Amino acid sequence: MNTAASFARREWGPLYTTVRAAAAARGWRAVPLTLASVSLIALFQIVQNQSWGHGFVQDAGFVRARDPLWPALLRTPTGALPLWWDMAIIAVFSLLIYFWAQSVRLPDEETQEYIGSVDVSPGR
Repeated sequence: MNTAASFARREWGPLYTTVRAAAAARGWRAVPLTLASVSLIALFQIVQNQSWGHGFVQDAGFVRARDPLWPALLRTPTGALPLWWDMAIIAVFSLLIYFWAQSVRLPDEETQEYIGSVDVSPGR
């Protein structure tokens, strides 16, 4: 086995095994929704690039700066929002992730148990 294949197996093997086991146990429930989402994105892209479709796509899902704030946030909160709103949304979302991570982290004692069992070989 060459180096690239062994690296890929080491790196992605556990992920592949986990995803494969979940797909085998639950079936292919996510495939129809995934295909529908990709198809709708492709359809909107094709329609937008037609001479008659740009206005339709903008009316269907484009956020404009003149739109009221809350309907604009409910549509898609990227692109046409003012920069400071984007920064505020990202800051709030980042704080939510930070505090969630703090609440689900391992206790210090358990972390030290895991670290204590690791042997580090120098020179590598």
